[in-house]
Amino acid sequence: MTEILLNLTEFGLKTLLIVIAIIVVFGFILTASIKAGVSQNKSKGFTLEDLSKKLKKNKTLILSALASKKDKKKLLKTASKEKKSLDPKPKMFVLEFDGNIKAEGVTNLAEEISMLQQIAEPGKDQVTLMLKSPGGMVSAYGLAAAELLRLKATNISLNICVDQVAASGGYLMACTANKIIAAPFALIGSIGVVMSLPNFNKILKKNDVDYEVLTAGKHKRSLTVFGENTDEGREKTKEQLNDIHNQFKGFVAAHRPNLDLDIVATGEVWLAEKAKELGLVDLLQTSQEFLYSKLDEFQILSLKKQEKKKLMEKLAEASGKLNLAQNLFKKFIK
Repeated sequence: MTEILLNLTEFGLKTLLIVIAIIVVFGFILTASIKAGVSQNKSKGFTLEDLSKKLKKNKTLILSALASKKDKKKLLKTASKEKKSLDPKPKMFVLEFDGNIKAEGVTNLAEEISMLQQIAEPGKDQVTLMLKSPGGMVSAYGLAAAELLRLKATNISLNICVDQVAASGGYLMACTANKIIAAPFALIGSIGVVMSLPNFNKILKKNDVDYEVLTAGKHKRSLTVFGENTDEGREKTKEQLNDIHNQFKGFVAAHRPNLDLDIVATGEVWLAEKAKELGLVDLLQTSQEFLYSKLDEFQILSLKKQEKKKLMEKLAEASGKLNLAQNLFKKFIK
């Protein structure tokens, strides 16, 4: 009888622990969800991170590890004073743009700039864009460059940092900056226009397949993928590409007036060190080096438009929480 009571007691305790585990896990999940919702509402879909604190903390930790006890106290005292300072520095807002061929990040960039125009102080605060792009569609990158010009129109100074590549449409964006900062081996330039497409007309003819294109307008379709292309069509397309190239050069010249376009607008790409000699960039530094150099002058803040989570991302997140719950159950049951 005693053994049965002991077994029942043990079973009851295990059951109670499992119930407690369920309450703890779901309470954790619910709390996290509520916190995430509140945070998103408060920021209106944006996240703002104080990079100054992170950068200074890293710097203080390294310096204090190397310093003597006496110097260590001074470092900690200085860091504490800066933290309590009531005289805020000008702000440097950091944005990121990792461009693909369609410049799909331009929508978020536009919203971030609209937000900055409301919160940044003209003539005092600055914006630094971390740019990475090999270029892409003319219309998409033209829009991205136009969005950046909105900052300059409201007297907010713009820095653009290039650690890897800003070419073609990427440089179209970069040239709008008050200052272009590039890592020594970043690829810069490609002020040119390119168009390429395959043509399968010979294959279709060989297999007795006719392909017809009906248009209204003499130059509605100059070149096609399946139709027979003509010299007239090729010349018209080249003319259109030259028009775009001339507009590209004019845009660059307006924002970098000291460039020799005969040298730099040939479609070539240069490493940043050579690009600096040509006047395409202003300063050779990595983005991290640049930000650290501005720590004493600015409070550095990262601004990002929050992405809406896709269905698969939500499912993956839910799966992760389920695995966490299962692991907790196993620990309590053992």
